[in-house]
Amino acid sequence: MAGSSGYGLLKLLQKLSDEEFQRFKELLREEPEKFKLKPISWTKIENSSKESLVTLLNTHYPGQAWNMMLSLFLQVNREDLSIMAQKKKRHKQTKYKKFMKTTFERIWTLETNTHIPDRNYHLIVEVQYKALQEIFDSESEPVTAIVAGTTGEGKTTFLRKAMLDWASGVLLQNRFQYVFFFSVFSLNNTTELSLAELISSTLPESSETVDDILSDPKRILFILDGFDYLKFDLELRTNLC
Repeated sequence: MAGSSGYGLLKLLQKLSDEEFQRFKELLREEPEKFKLKPISWTKIENSSKESLVTLLNTHYPGQAWNMMLSLFLQVNREDLSIMAQKKKRHKQTKYKKFMKTTFERIWTLETNTHIPDRNYHLIVEVQYKALQEIFDSESEPVTAIVAGTTGEGKTTFLRKAMLDWASGVLLQNRFQYVFFFSVFSLNNTTELSLAELISSTLPESSETVDDILSDPKRILFILDGFDYLKFDLELRTNLC
């Protein structure tokens, strides 16, 4: 997936004229400061071809290369390329959502065919669902929400429905670009993984790279189903890795 990201950047850079590309490189000297990143030396930038510049951007600014490109295209008066880059990014996000929609539609079909003896079951799920939406709609900063309840009250059903509705485009669309659903019961049987590896295992082909996805952590939601059964330390002490 990293290669596909670089290929997409290169195709856009190749649409710049020699004069535009030179201006692009000159602007790149100052651009990292806007993102609070360390600049690449001018010597490396100046001597770069379009192909090698893509490698430099992905190496020095994993997860931020696309955002820099969007800004720089506007500065060299190539709004058309900025729009094209945004469309490519949205297309990759849409691919993931479609993949998740198909996956959770199958799960939901099985869920709704399950016999539920408690007549209050669906009411409880609906109340939880509305509460989740209100929490995330009202907060712009990162939020940790816990769905509590006794066994059989519908916690898993509620979380699956939330995932399906996000993937279907009817829940939290303006808040989250990516929602990842992990079953703790499955995680308990896996070997040690970084967050990046865990995310990568859920992505379909031609998705955004993990670095690109993690470049905007406020737009990501992680759902852990069965958290109270977790048998290991998550060790969330590093920079999303």
